[in-house]
Amino acid sequence: MLKQLLGLAIVCSLFACGRALQPIGYASQQYSMQADSLSADAAMLALIAPYKTELEGQVQEVVGISARMMLKRLPESELGNLLADITLKAGRVEFGAGDLAMLNYGGIRAALPADTIRHGHVMEMLPFANMLQLVIMDGALLQTFLDHWAAKGGTPMAGVRFGIEADKAVEVLINGEPLVKEQSYAVIMPDYVANGGDGCGFLSEATLHQLGSQLLLEVALSGLKTMYQQEGIIQAKEDGRIYKR
Repeated sequence: MLKQLLGLAIVCSLFACGRALQPIGYASQQYSMQADSLSADAAMLALIAPYKTELEGQVQEVVGISARMMLKRLPESELGNLLADITLKAGRVEFGAGDLAMLNYGGIRAALPADTIRHGHVMEMLPFANMLQLVIMDGALLQTFLDHWAAKGGTPMAGVRFGIEADKAVEVLINGEPLVKEQSYAVIMPDYVANGGDGCGFLSEATLHQLGSQLLLEVALSGLKTMYQQEGIIQAKEDGRIYKR
C-alpha cells in the first residue's frame, strides 16, 4: 500500500506543481486555458479523490520525536549516519548478510525536523522509490567503490570507517578490520546505485546483485519508529566514520 500511496503522492505533487509553474523568459507571450485542459484537471481530481483522505491521514501520522533538527552534510552527518545505520540493520535482516551499507547523498532531499517527525517529513526526505539491494564484491572493487565516494566528498555509510585524502579512501576499516582486497564483502545500497546510478557503472563487475523487497522509505520509517519506541527519542551523532585527512 505504501508504494501505491507514494506513487499517488508523486502524481499529486506533480499535478499541484503544474498549476503553479510559470513560463520563464516569455513574459510577453499570452497563454490561455483550453477546455480540454480543464476536463483533464477534473478527471485527475476525480481519480485521486477516493485516496485523498487516506493519503492526508498517513502523511500526518507521527513517527516519533527528534532531539533536534538533523541536516545532511559531508563528509558525514547525524542524519546520514542515522539513515545508514538503519539501512545496515534492516539489510542484514532482509538478506541475512551485510558488512556495510551506504546511501547516495543526493537521494536524501530534506532534513528531519526537531520535535515531532511525521510520515510526510520522511517522504519528503526520501521521495524516490528506491529499493534495497545487496551487492557482493571483492575488496578490490570495494576500494574502487569507496574511492568513488571519497572523490565526491563522502556519502552516508555504516559499517565502515575511512579517511579522505587526495580524493581516495585511506585507512579503510570494515567493522573494525582492515579491508582485504581478496575478501568478499556484502554491501547494502539503494538499487539506483547498484544499477549504475551516480556514476557507479563499475558495479556491473560485482559478484552478485540481489534485489530486496523493501523500499528505502519503508526501511527508514520502520527504523525511526523502532528507535522511538525503544529509546523514547530519535537521535544520532557524528562519530568520525568518514573524515578528511
